[in-house]
Amino acid sequence: MLLAALALYLFWVKAVIFGMVVVILNVLVMERVLHSEYVFRDGFLEIRRGRFSKRRLIPLVEITSCRPMTTTFGMVRYLLIGYGNGRYAVVQPEQEASFVQFLKSRLADDEAPHDAGEVS
Repeated sequence: MLLAALALYLFWVKAVIFGMVVVILNVLVMERVLHSEYVFRDGFLEIRRGRFSKRRLIPLVEITSCRPMTTTFGMVRYLLIGYGNGRYAVVQPEQEASFVQFLKSRLADDEAPHDAGEVS
């Protein structure tokens, strides 16, 4: 909303070039917010951030932490996922508790020993 109001103001004061830049920035932000997806597939967490950015694959075995975080003034909530050697990824799933629970269950499944030779 803030970017839309800024673009409207810039068009009002006849700063068309800056207004168009803000409109394009607003489209990119909305695309990223509306089309972000987080998919668990084949031992990886796949993070897609809209059509204009490339996907990121994080192996589940490399995930070391998942902490809920908030921005200043508590306006935005997100999950900070630690993986690899000091690397981090930020995700904002709609159902945060379900995402964390599913991530924990997938990590537990990957860490459980698999006995291929024994049948009970």
